[in-house]
Amino acid sequence: MRLRDLSRAKFPCLLIFKEKHEDRYFLINDPADLHNACMKVLKERLKEDYYYSDDEVLDNGRLRQRTEKDIELANQTDMFRKPVLSMKTLAQMIVDGRSKVHPYHFLRLHADYEYEGMEIEHFEQVKE
Repeated sequence: MRLRDLSRAKFPCLLIFKEKHEDRYFLINDPADLHNACMKVLKERLKEDYYYSDDEVLDNGRLRQRTEKDIELANQTDMFRKPVLSMKTLAQMIVDGRSKVHPYHFLRLHADYEYEGMEIEHFEQVKE
């Protein structure tokens, strides 16, 4: 299941990362667990220089390749223009606490890439 609006998340749930050698499972009991699990994975991937590139940028919520125009505009100071950030820069800002982007949403951007899958599974609890 893909979750776009975190306010609609149901807990508990399983957060599953589909990685190269094995899947990773996190039991998520509340929004704090979701944040912490995603932050853990993001920090690991950033430390390993996993896939975040300066050549890939986030522009209005969509991934695309960085262009020469992006480089030129980044060198200009314009307080009315929102900068286009590279994925690597944005990942570091999230880890450092300098961005309000939830690590879950950042990781979802690459969830369709090979070895970067990510799912949320809900389950029922047996109650007597």
